[in-house]
Amino acid sequence: MPVTLLEVGADDALWIAIEGGGLWRLGPDRRQWRHYHRAAPAPRTLPGDEVFALHEQEGVLWVGLYAAGLARIVEGHAESLPAYPTAPEWSPTLLLGSGERLYAGTITAGLQQLAQIDGAPKTLAAGRVMHAGRLEADGLWIAPSRQDLLRIEGGIVRSQPMPRVAGAPPASFAIGQRSDGDWFATDRGLLHRESERWQWFAAGAQRGLPDGRIVDLLVDREENLWLAIEGQGLARIDPPGAPQTVWL
Repeated sequence: MPVTLLEVGADDALWIAIEGGGLWRLGPDRRQWRHYHRAAPAPRTLPGDEVFALHEQEGVLWVGLYAAGLARIVEGHAESLPAYPTAPEWSPTLLLGSGERLYAGTITAGLQQLAQIDGAPKTLAAGRVMHAGRLEADGLWIAPSRQDLLRIEGGIVRSQPMPRVAGAPPASFAIGQRSDGDWFATDRGLLHRESERWQWFAAGAQRGLPDGRIVDLLVDREENLWLAIEGQGLARIDPPGAPQTVWL
């Protein structure tokens, strides 16, 4: 069965979500496997087998499930959060944390803030939240589908307009940060934001970007910016201060 999500735990264990097959834990020694799913005995019982989102925060693994609500795994013990709705539209597609708060993007129930003690949700923004978000020092970025960006600071949600391309904002898929600003992977190219200034790099037009939808990005420890381009493979933009090249 195909792997759909990966997450690394605080103990360096690897968590692997399988399409329709729950969640596997590969221990830090990379030898011991444990399977968490709906039919597993306690303490490995999950309320569902379709894992849509994973997020590790301070030793707790948060698990978003399709039409089965939200669960968390603490010290190997899985438990469901009964206060979180199990309707399909509430299925968490994105989980991010900031301090004591947990945020869940959903299929159509908007952006939810959860109290980590009881999991009771509070709606912060309406709409479909299917794409990426990122935690940074001064706030939390959320990228809803075909909408302006949302920025959360101290539990307050503010809208951050994105530059329009062909009359509409592009769909964001991933967000990364380097010393030269924020980078947004979209379906129509690459956006760069430094302070309040935006710069647009259309696919195939500037910096040698290959044609194709940029579906994901990653900033590594050396500040290389890696781009996953649909149908084209992998590209790299060198760190700030180095020659700006792209490698395929």
